[in-house]
Amino acid sequence: MDYSKLWRDTKSGNRLSRLAEIRGGEKIVMGGMCVVSEKCRLVGNVNMQNEKTEAISMGLFCILEELCLLEPPEVACKGKDHESVLSKIVLHKTLTLGSFVLIGHSSEIRCRRIGRRVIVGSGCTLSPGCELGDVVIVEPNVTVPKLCKVPHFTRVQKHPEFKGSVRFIPLPGSLRKSIENWCKEAYWGIPVDLGEILSDLQHSSSP
Repeated sequence: MDYSKLWRDTKSGNRLSRLAEIRGGEKIVMGGMCVVSEKCRLVGNVNMQNEKTEAISMGLFCILEELCLLEPPEVACKGKDHESVLSKIVLHKTLTLGSFVLIGHSSEIRCRRIGRRVIVGSGCTLSPGCELGDVVIVEPNVTVPKLCKVPHFTRVQKHPEFKGSVRFIPLPGSLRKSIENWCKEAYWGIPVDLGEILSDLQHSSSP
């Protein structure tokens, strides 16, 4: 099929699937060379706590695989008296993604911040209020709890003993450049095998 019928390219090199759902595009900022794949949903049409701020902010080389959801985190409610009927309006804060971020398919992102050089595996959930530092890898199917702060240079995996909790494992500084390269490869359509990456990390950390 004709490429132009499947994708829309912007002047800054962003590649947007025509089958993605992008709401409130005027409140969504992409730094350039980003990919929004088929059936992704970006929710920008929300009430912001600060009306002058963007709903979603993405740096360079942010890659969203199929079926991802990006939605700014809810932070507060305010009442509004309209014709003697008190209603609540949900307010949101900006969802910020740094540069070189790869988010695997079917992941739901409602956190406050994802740092630079981060890989989020497929089927993950980043809960409202949580924050990821720089050089982070979240293993597939992991739920990062609300308000959890993941340090820089960290691998995040399900805790083997406590359901609903996560475990942090240090990552080597050498991954900084590797994650940049993997995001660039994903931009050009070269598959990134997170399973192989995790296996290599396991072997390299073994005594």
